[in-house]
Amino acid sequence: MGLFRSGGRKPSSRATEMEGTVRTELLAQISRRGIQAEIVSDGSDEALVLPGNKGFRLRTLFAGAADVRPSDWPELVSDWLDGAVAAAERIEPEDMEEAELRQRIRTRLIRSLGGGLDGFGYARKPLGLTGQILCIDYDEVVMNLTEERIPDLRLSLDELFVQGQKNTDAEPVDPPVRLDPDAGIMEIIGESMFIASKATNMAALVPAVTGPAPHGLVFAIPRSSALIYQPIQDGWGSAVGEFANLAVALGTEALKTDEMVSFAAYYWAPDGTVEMLAAPTVDRAGKKSIVVQPDEAFSRYVIKGDLRP
Repeated sequence: MGLFRSGGRKPSSRATEMEGTVRTELLAQISRRGIQAEIVSDGSDEALVLPGNKGFRLRTLFAGAADVRPSDWPELVSDWLDGAVAAAERIEPEDMEEAELRQRIRTRLIRSLGGGLDGFGYARKPLGLTGQILCIDYDEVVMNLTEERIPDLRLSLDELFVQGQKNTDAEPVDPPVRLDPDAGIMEIIGESMFIASKATNMAALVPAVTGPAPHGLVFAIPRSSALIYQPIQDGWGSAVGEFANLAVALGTEALKTDEMVSFAAYYWAPDGTVEMLAAPTVDRAGKKSIVVQPDEAFSRYVIKGDLRP
């Protein structure tokens, strides 16, 4: 089943006591609810195995229990067990009929540096430092589709990307909010984890969501649930630098979670061209800086345009 991984530090006696209590609570709830399941172990790891031979590592449950009070453990165990049961009952992507697959497929942008695309050999790179992958939206949870799953799906890879982007474009967003009253930087957020992924089709956002941007706009996708942007206007010289700094700051903050996507700032041109505009770099001496490097579209519409820098 591939449930276990050997090795790791030996747990302390306190941790062992906590795990024993939580495990007992889990078994009690399984019994009360009449769930057919068993806990299996290879001596270094344990998993709850549900019908269909689907296993769920208990270390995720134990990790959650370590962060809350013992009085909260029964509720934690109940929520974890609910999630495991729901996951075990889900239809695997390979078993989905075409109609359901078309409904649930999404495109998603993820960080491509540091091995972030391992297992996603089919990924596309529309925005340079990010990778566009496919995933299945199961409402409560999202499953990233690794490369070995793709050949067994009922749609071709191209069809999956086309339909997935349509569904990602259709994900609801909240009205844009102003991040800084003085700078004019706006943020698009929502309950969906696909907000940043909308950046691969900015035409669906401009001007319907962002409002008009006759000279284009700069945007960034620091985390999966947000997209920040600023229309280009007079005074763009200092504004671009400030925006690039904010993109790096928000990306750094997002590193604390699994949501981080990109540190870069991008430019969307009125003709639909998207270019990387700025990104952080580290020189040989270890000094960090942000490099702003305009490309052809930015030069044509902004630098050679009629706006004041």
